[in-house]
Amino acid sequence: MPRFYKHFSLGKACVVLFLLLLAAAQGLYVFKSHIVQQHPKAHAYLAPACLWLNQVSIPCQLEPARNIKQLSIEDTALTQSKIRGDVIKLSGTLINTAQTSQAFPLLELNLTNAQDIVVLRRYLTPLEYTSNPNQGIPALSEHPFTVGLIVEDLLDGIAINGYRVKIVY
Repeated sequence: MPRFYKHFSLGKACVVLFLLLLAAAQGLYVFKSHIVQQHPKAHAYLAPACLWLNQVSIPCQLEPARNIKQLSIEDTALTQSKIRGDVIKLSGTLINTAQTSQAFPLLELNLTNAQDIVVLRRYLTPLEYTSNPNQGIPALSEHPFTVGLIVEDLLDGIAINGYRVKIVY
């Protein structure tokens, strides 16, 4: 009989199997968002597992992808409010060209003067321009937005002649 069998026991095999399963579960937990981003069908299996983990006080959230190359912003417009003179409105459309959901980004708004120098930079969080920021932008979709900003106190009499909007994470 080979020497291997002398040291083999069912107890040791169970411990090794348990440790392998534990390592696989830990890998799933750590890479859960990446797995869902690469394989969207896995969301159906990992979402209930995350709900169960949250119920037993282990924080778990499936994060949407954050691939800025798959997002674009189009049809932006900066207009002054007709109701209040100290409010400007930024509107536009976020477009997700990815096959998977993308996290809502920050919108960087730069207001410029006549020399194209930035006089005010403001980062708009997803909470400011969408009603459900945790869900993300669905795959292959558009998300129109409009945000009102009070600027009179911030600009202190400086004339705004232009603007730029960028997507950042």
